[in-house]
Amino acid sequence: MIVGYARKSISKEDDSVRHRLLTSMITKLKTKLLCRKVFVSPFSNSDTEFEKRDRNAQASKFIESLKCDGTMEDLFLYLASESRMVRLVAIDYAGITTNLEDLRSFVSKHKCIKEIIIDKGHRVEVISRKRLLKDDQILQLFRCRVKAVNRSN
Repeated sequence: MIVGYARKSISKEDDSVRHRLLTSMITKLKTKLLCRKVFVSPFSNSDTEFEKRDRNAQASKFIESLKCDGTMEDLFLYLASESRMVRLVAIDYAGITTNLEDLRSFVSKHKCIKEIIIDKGHRVEVISRKRLLKDDQILQLFRCRVKAVNRSN
């Protein structure tokens, strides 16, 4: 099962811009990257721990207007109940997280995650569960945040 995840950092842009950017990311995940489900964190910085994402009414209300399958909390529930192997797809490394220990813990906790696939625009990078858990150099790829990446195009 191919599952997408999109995240938008906390910033000062208005909700209509945030909605448009997230909608573009969701569309890309569904059409180009063939995700069957897409989960979204509409107000989450790249270094925020997964467990702390989308824990406010603002995120829940915002999600209602997007054509997605829910928030990070819904992704947790989905992964806990999924018996098939999952490929988790994101646009850029920071599209998932820059918090390395939290990423390792997340992958370790959710045994159904087989691979994480990162869209790099002109190519995708496939990273196996084993490499994420064992190889510190691979994990360092997620410490990539030097400037904002346009993930909606």
